[in-house]
Amino acid sequence: MTNMKTLVALLMAGAAVTSCSSDNEMDSPKAPAGKTYTMTVQATKGGDATTRALTDAGSTLTATWATTENVYVKKDDTWATGTLQPQAEGATATLKGELSGVTIDAGDKLTMQFPKSGVFTYAGQKGTLADIAANFDYAIVEDVTVSSVDGGNITTDDVTFQHQQAVVKFTLQDKGNSNAAISPSALTINDGTSDIVTLTSIPAETYTTNGEGVLYVALPAVSSKPITLTATVGSDTYTLTTSSAKSFANGSFYRVTAKMEGPEVAGSYFTANSSGLKVAFSQGNLQATTTDGGTNWTWAFAEHQWDYVGNATANTKINGNGTVSANGTVDLFYWSTANTYYGIHNSTDINTYSGDFKDWGTLSISNGGGYTWRTLTSAEWQHIFNDRTSGVTVNGTTDARYTHATINTDGTAVNGMILFPDGCKIKAGSATWGTINGINLTQTSTWADATKCTKAQWTHLEELGCVFLPAAGSRNGSVVSSVGTQGVYWSATPSSTDGRYAYLVEFFQNSLNSTLHYWRNHARSVRLVRDVPSN
Repeated sequence: MTNMKTLVALLMAGAAVTSCSSDNEMDSPKAPAGKTYTMTVQATKGGDATTRALTDAGSTLTATWATTENVYVKKDDTWATGTLQPQAEGATATLKGELSGVTIDAGDKLTMQFPKSGVFTYAGQKGTLADIAANFDYAIVEDVTVSSVDGGNITTDDVTFQHQQAVVKFTLQDKGNSNAAISPSALTINDGTSDIVTLTSIPAETYTTNGEGVLYVALPAVSSKPITLTATVGSDTYTLTTSSAKSFANGSFYRVTAKMEGPEVAGSYFTANSSGLKVAFSQGNLQATTTDGGTNWTWAFAEHQWDYVGNATANTKINGNGTVSANGTVDLFYWSTANTYYGIHNSTDINTYSGDFKDWGTLSISNGGGYTWRTLTSAEWQHIFNDRTSGVTVNGTTDARYTHATINTDGTAVNGMILFPDGCKIKAGSATWGTINGINLTQTSTWADATKCTKAQWTHLEELGCVFLPAAGSRNGSVVSSVGTQGVYWSATPSSTDGRYAYLVEFFQNSLNSTLHYWRNHARSVRLVRDVPSN
């Protein structure tokens, strides 16, 4: 065993059918010519591929002869009757046997091969070395010179057999689940043109023998082609396509760690504390709309997660305690207390907002689905952003929780923050990913390095349960600022040291603070949640 090649991060997974062949068809043996020879040859198993006695020795795969093997001999286009058998086990052995049906003279050129007839097929593999050794061990040596023929005893030059397949040890992993092992019941390998190997019914005992996620596969040579793996695990399909062309040489042994893309899985909930409480977010930011100057207000969640009012009416037309000078929709609220009408106020006096918190979730929300809604506490916001074990892998980052992002809605870019729900599985190509669970400190004025989503990509992420918090800015009196660059979301938690403060979450393009407490006399965004029953 000499050659050892390691390919990392190769394939993916799926189940299928078919197989492939090396085109080495044999002629049927012709009638015996009458003379019988005894042939003796010293033979070595070449390369580091297959044999009837295969052992994974770490960096190489040792190949040895087994005494039960039969080697066939051909002169020109005629196969001799009879076979040669190894006289002992080992990488090199004496092959000996009786041949008839052909006339052999000194100087003749012979072909030796096992097995003799049919097409080299790789269908029906079970994924173990023992199975390859017993059923998929193909080797040949050509132009063997006959040294002498003495009294019917044939001797030849020493020979080295060349195996007609590569052997690959695949370690299959779920890229989207912290590279956990996957043990498929079927595996197909495609070289960009056709399926070259298909394992259709891999028994469970294979993984007992090999270990979880490990398959040994014999396959014909591949020269500079993109490789796709498709694996079936239960009802799920996993795949992996190499980013560049790969080669597998006959007679060589390879180790491939295949980090495969599994099916995308939707998540719906977010763990909000260390006790496992789960919450679901509302469909959009909270909004209040009036058509009569503020005498009556209709409360609702924004139609889309990215929607916000910004500098438009009525955010900029608030007069006082729940009144406005122009009808419209408000979505930036001071901290809610009994005397500020849920934050629809324009006073800049900090003392106006003293008092106990009055939760926006107690309001009648027209499109709230009949659920009981509430405002997250500061500790819950912090857990969702910083402490949650989400079980999500995004672009190689495990336990992904959030990413600064720009999503496009009908061609309009909206900046904000994407939250990943617990347990979802997201393919790498679902967005152009920026930093996950962190801050790009090089960004000072733009969102250029944030995650980028087209409208279609964001629609897909939303279907997987992702939440988007738009950077809707803030309001001081009737002046709205930092729209599109700053996101600020209230919590239900007042400051324990200063009654003029309350806790919130704030983010810019290059920052995130989930434990900040700040003046109550600035209007912020509100995103409500509902508790999810444990059952």
